[in-house]
Amino acid sequence: MQPSDSQLTGVPQTVIIDPNTGLPQNVVIIQQPSSGPKIIGILIIIFGAITVLSEVISLGNTISFGGLFLVLSAVNVIVGVGYIAGGYMIQA
Repeated sequence: MQPSDSQLTGVPQTVIIDPNTGLPQNVVIIQQPSSGPKIIGILIIIFGAITVLSEVISLGNTISFGGLFLVLSAVNVIVGVGYIAGGYMIQA
């Protein structure tokens, strides 16, 4: 006997219910993202700004010493700008 188009054939699929939630599928819990990275990023930006400003303020002394101190001052400014950029990337 051939099944007609109006008949359904097959075995019903069993539904496994999770005993913890009582729901048939995994539950995805959506939470608000943490504000920790934003706070850390802002603190790093502030630290970088203080680093750059301290180098600008001490520029007169650095020029009077000359030589290696100028190179170290330039490296310190680059590091401070790196802190600012890194803090922005963390909090964004």
